[in-house]
Amino acid sequence: MNAPELRKKAAEARSMAESARDPAIHALLLELATDLEQEADDLDRQPKERRAHPRIPVPGPLVRMRRLDHPGLAFLSLADLSEGGAGLRGTLGWPVGTPVELGFLDGSATLRGTIARIADRQVGVAFGTATAGSNTGQLVIALTSSEGAVREA
Repeated sequence: MNAPELRKKAAEARSMAESARDPAIHALLLELATDLEQEADDLDRQPKERRAHPRIPVPGPLVRMRRLDHPGLAFLSLADLSEGGAGLRGTLGWPVGTPVELGFLDGSATLRGTIARIADRQVGVAFGTATAGSNTGQLVIALTSSEGAVREA
């Protein structure tokens, strides 16, 4: 349920509370309304999805990440992939803004981008507009078998 639906249910509970003859039911309905409003407020505080492209979950395969600004190589697990970027898991000591190249270990496809975020062993890479699109599709194809299952790395 989304925040507006929760607020509507809370208003209905408050309305029902006004007509309740039993004080215990009146109190329970008011408590329910308060809980629903709190849950709606919590949903409103959650960060909004800012990604322009849907993500494809691709859990587990290792990818090679190479720095483009000076020597550096890391191996991370791919978590998801979209036309605009990739989510990876692992530890990385490179700063946000570092230009990188991602590649599947067998060398079947590579993508260039920039580290967009690093938090709690989560690394986000944003692809440049020249890289996005068909190259992302090539990497998805390289990561999946003919049946659509993720290949083992």
